[in-house]
Formats: sequence, C-alpha cells, structure tokens
Amino acid sequence: MRTTCLIISALLLVACSPQQPSQSNAGVTEPSQPAKAAEFRWDLQSSGEGAALALVSGAGSTAMRMFCPAAKNELLVNVPSFRPIGSEDRLSFGSDGEVVALVADPRGDSLRGGVSGRGAVPGNLAALVSGPVSASYGAQSSGPHPAPPGDLARAFV
Repeated sequence: MRTTCLIISALLLVACSPQQPSQSNAGVTEPSQPAKAAEFRWDLQSSGEGAALALVSGAGSTAMRMFCPAAKNELLVNVPSFRPIGSEDRLSFGSDGEVVALVADPRGDSLRGGVSGRGAVPGNLAALVSGPVSASYGAQSSGPHPAPPGDLARAFV
C-alpha cells in the first residue's frame, strides 16, 4: 500500500510540474494568438464620398469598416477577413442585443476584400455602435470588438 501511495505521489508531482520542450518539438512554435484589442483602434474617416468608422490595427490593416456614402440613406459594413460563401446572402452586424441584417454579395467585395453587407441606414444605428461590435456571415464571425469611443460613434451616427 505504501509503495502504491509513493508511486501515485510521484506521478502527480511529475504531471503537475512544468514540462520542458522535447527535442521532437524543437523549432515548432505555438499557434499564433489572436490580435489583442489594444492593438486595434477605432478611426473616423470623412471625405466627400461619405463617412466611415473603421477598426484598424497599428499596422494599418482593417478588421471592420462601416461606411455611409454621402447623400444616401445607406450603410455598408465590410469585414476583410470574411471569405465569400456562394449560398450566403446576409451579413449581420450589431452590438449586444441590437442586430441588423444587411444584404451581402456572395461574390465578395472586389474593392475592399472580404465581404460587405449593404442596406438602408437602420434607425437604431446609435445602439448598433454603442457597445462591443460584432459581425457574422454564415459561420464566420468577427468580434466582439471593443466599442467605438463615444465621441467617434456619435460623430459617425
């Protein structure tokens, strides 16, 4: 009985102690971690073409972009990381319990990359950008991303 207890104690000690990488794992790197929220920032972009609220990385890549063309009652949401799906024609976008479905082009977005959804500017746009923002397209999702700063969200709306 005493021998069994010693063996079990030794196994637990070995199992709970940090392991050194073996030679067979040499050169193998851990899977990359998703980008941290602090690496992204919201940016309000305005031009004669319209206004955009974009979540951009320090390197300049865009995770999500909302765009309202000038003089149109239209909202376009683009997620460059989404891959087009031939049978999917809806991109959902929102924050917390507020969600809107936009019409997506299953061919993708040739100008911006990824997939864009388009529709009339929803009456609840302020609520859609007031908290952590997410988008989904088929089984793909982006977010939740940190909420845009209040001043940028208000200016965009």
